[in-house]
Amino acid sequence: MNQKRYHIGQEADMVPQMKSQELRGDLEILKTNDIKPNYSALAKEYGMDRHTVAKYWKEGGIRMSPIERETPFDTYFEEIKEKAESTCCTKKALYKYFQNKYGMDVFHCYSTFTHYLQRKEIRRKIEMKVHLRYETEPGQQLQLDWKEDLKTVLTTGEVIEYNLFVATFGYSRYHYYIYSKTRREAKAADHR
Repeated sequence: MNQKRYHIGQEADMVPQMKSQELRGDLEILKTNDIKPNYSALAKEYGMDRHTVAKYWKEGGIRMSPIERETPFDTYFEEIKEKAESTCCTKKALYKYFQNKYGMDVFHCYSTFTHYLQRKEIRRKIEMKVHLRYETEPGQQLQLDWKEDLKTVLTTGEVIEYNLFVATFGYSRYHYYIYSKTRREAKAADHR
């Protein structure tokens, strides 16, 4: 169970506005008559937890808000915010960057770091790279590629060196390969 320390803050918005006002009015009447309320009965009547009603009674209908504690990340807040907004990278990459820079003693838990980013509303710069896909009619597009000095090691340990010509047809995505041991042979294949 996650328990937080609270201090007295703003008026409570713990229940819908009308019920909250009615509950505060009933609690005020009970307080002026020095009558301790039945928390369970009031909770049923107003559709809330009895512990919430008890908190209303003890704090006079004032909402208790959590205390903002200092975290080890606060000393690096400006740098974290600047990095997150200036570079396009993942939260994990940001975490690893600061972990390498300041060490494991401060940046020791990734989930704590992401929670800190969320709580402080630090947003990463996100660039969406749109790659529009377009289709062509048959015979309209051919993509050519030439790879030189490729090496493949066989299971016997033998190393084969070769060059490769690759043609990809745009419509069918069919690949056509021409294998060549030397560059001269490939050039001759290009001219056929």
